[in-house]
Amino acid sequence: QEVINLEQSYKGYLFERKKYRELLSITNFYIGASFANVGNFHKAAYYIALADSASSSKTQSDYFKTVVSQISSYL
Repeated sequence: QEVINLEQSYKGYLFERKKYRELLSITNFYIGASFANVGNFHKAAYYIALADSASSSKTQSDYFKTVVSQISSYL
């Protein structure tokens, strides 16, 4: 829940600093996982998809896609 409470502050930071997009990939995944844990699957999928789009690792990207696929089965 603490991570979710920081979302509004983080969103501003994320969109203002696009050059750090790749570095924030794991942060986006973590926020997405936090939303999934409380049942907010729409926001979970959003943040994990952001993580996937910014990932530079194919292995990481494949994992993110798998998680999004699992989340979409709940929607």
